[in-house]
Amino acid sequence: MNSFIVIKTEFSSAHLYEQKKWDEKKNRETFGACYTQYGHGHNYKWEVTLADPPYRFLISRKMNHEAWVKYSQDIVHSIGNVLDHQHLNFAIPEFADEIPTTENISLYLKERLLKSEISPFVVSFRLYETEDLWTQIQIQNPAEIE
Repeated sequence: MNSFIVIKTEFSSAHLYEQKKWDEKKNRETFGACYTQYGHGHNYKWEVTLADPPYRFLISRKMNHEAWVKYSQDIVHSIGNVLDHQHLNFAIPEFADEIPTTENISLYLKERLLKSEISPFVVSFRLYETEDLWTQIQIQNPAEIE
């Protein structure tokens, strides 16, 4: 039986929806109020679910469980902090030509999580744009985590 921890963090970012290949009329028709010169912002909430590592993993890293949780929190927070108080279209190179929808922001976060040292233990995450709008990404089946 696996046990899990959920790490929550928040960041505030602005974005705008614009397909650069389209003219202003088509952008307005497609994106409505989300197509503006300056964009708009959200207070995103990000919840990352991690499987607890096996005891042998903790011993090999000379960590107790509390140290591992703190270490994992630091990683998740540092990934989210890159987006905090940024206008995503202009500050984050990946969104220069990619519309920073919640789905695309989630893929950006997924890529960073999978490059981190906690990658083997990431089960899933949710990124909330609003209380009733979020994306969820399943990274791996918890039953497959050793």
